[in-house]
Amino acid sequence: MKINIKNIRVKSICATLFISLFLSCNNSGEKAAAEKRLNAVLMDVGRSTENAFYSFIELVSGTLGFTVDSNTTRDKVGKYFKALASGI
Repeated sequence: MKINIKNIRVKSICATLFISLFLSCNNSGEKAAAEKRLNAVLMDVGRSTENAFYSFIELVSGTLGFTVDSNTTRDKVGKYFKALASGI
């Protein structure tokens, strides 16, 4: 019985490549799922921060009695705060 060394090397290389491919595919699936979960958490944090910021802005504008829309100019804002400062 002769053992062909070239075939053994090719078979062992193929087996090693197959095993490493199998393991890397398995790990990448778990890593992608973890990244999706992380992205979802970061998006929720961003939305919560945005909601908190806009709630704060509404609170401040409601307290000051001043609202800004698309027609409000810088001059109107300046006049309002100058009048507010002189009243204080």
